[in-house]
Amino acid sequence: MAIIAVKQWYDTVLSWLHTNGLKVDLAKSKLMTFSCNCPKFTRSKVLGLRYNNPAYGDSHIMAVDNLWFLGIYINRELDWQPHVNIMVNYIHSTIYRVNLLGNSVRGLDFLNWRRVYNTLVIPMLMYKAQV
Repeated sequence: MAIIAVKQWYDTVLSWLHTNGLKVDLAKSKLMTFSCNCPKFTRSKVLGLRYNNPAYGDSHIMAVDNLWFLGIYINRELDWQPHVNIMVNYIHSTIYRVNLLGNSVRGLDFLNWRRVYNTLVIPMLMYKAQV
């Protein structure tokens, strides 16, 4: 099973880090397993991984269904909809906050809205688009 190989390699990495005077931040350690949506495969859920940390002793990594890694929200099925929803909500709130900067009677004119859009919204939409 893949989780056994992960445990063996994680133990190897931890021992190398400990030998070289480095530690793993347990708060930032997450475990995620990916699954296929194919009907012929059974989808088993991994709850976590117990291992022996040379620095802290017996430890446990919790398995998660969603995680945030380098600015990208990833879920177990590798579906991009959660990331898109979060970024769209972030853009909506940014536009709302920028709208508060305008006068309540006149608001921003079209030229300034275009500048705001090109300066704030486009980079947010394109953030991590390569992935």
